Amino acid sequence: MSAVKTFLQFLVLVAVAAIGGLFALANDQLLTIDLLIWVTPAWSSGVWLLIALALGVLLGFAVAALQYRWQRLRRALQTTQTDPGSASTTATQRD
Repeated sequence: MSAVKTFLQFLVLVAVAAIGGLFALANDQLLTIDLLIWVTPAWSSGVWLLIALALGVLLGFAVAALQYRWQRLRRALQTTQTDPGSASTTATQRD
């Protein structure tokens, strides 16, 4: 089941990339973006949209990874606080 899911995710990724590439080729109007202190080079609107999509995907992955890490740390903290055989009780038993 895991291999099928991975394969389907790969197919979706390839399809989105292909549609994005076709979109970039179809939208050839040149745009420059003024970022107050820097003006970007003149690229097509499709390229700018693909850049925005890629940055959004990367930001989404980063946030998801941080949330996953945060949840793992919270679970680890909860198990150490509720575990009766934690390090604090074993330290007092040795004395």
